[in-house]
Amino acid sequence: MASALRRQLVSIVVIGGLVVGMPALAYPQEGPQGESQESAQQKQEKAEGAERSAVEDSALGVTSVLVSAGQIPLRALTCGATAVVAGLAYLLTAFDRGARDGPGEAIGRVCGGPYTTTPEDLKGG
Repeated sequence: MASALRRQLVSIVVIGGLVVGMPALAYPQEGPQGESQESAQQKQEKAEGAERSAVEDSALGVTSVLVSAGQIPLRALTCGATAVVAGLAYLLTAFDRGARDGPGEAIGRVCGGPYTTTPEDLKGG
């Protein structure tokens, strides 16, 4: 008898806790008051989104400058080293016209492309 009462009490507490803990959106609000609260909340979310966007944009700008500062000399070094190695490979093949494509393609791949990183590159867009 006591265990059955205990089970019912636990069930009531659990169900009551679920009802009380429901988010406010689970209870429909009628009338213009609900609409004004919702629009105020949307305005606040837009303002917070604009602040986050400005902070994110400035952080991406600073990060892109820092990444580019390291990337430019490293890419230039890599390009120069590739040109030297590709030139040696071409010399070792005794100026074979068929072997010219490999070193030329290597130089094109390593030395081509942008040497800087933009905020859009970091954002992924």
